[in-house]
Amino acid sequence: MPVDERTAVASSEYGGAKHMFCSERCLKRFTAQLEQYADKTYSG
Repeated sequence: MPVDERTAVASSEYGGAKHMFCSERCLKRFTAQLEQYADKTYSG
């Protein structure tokens, strides 16, 4: 899901990329399973 950097609630840097999140819950899910999420790219 794309998240606008101006409205993002949280962010994290991983693998040289900045990832934006709509909620703290999504950030926690991402950090708990970094490899699963970070390998996917959004083509949207």
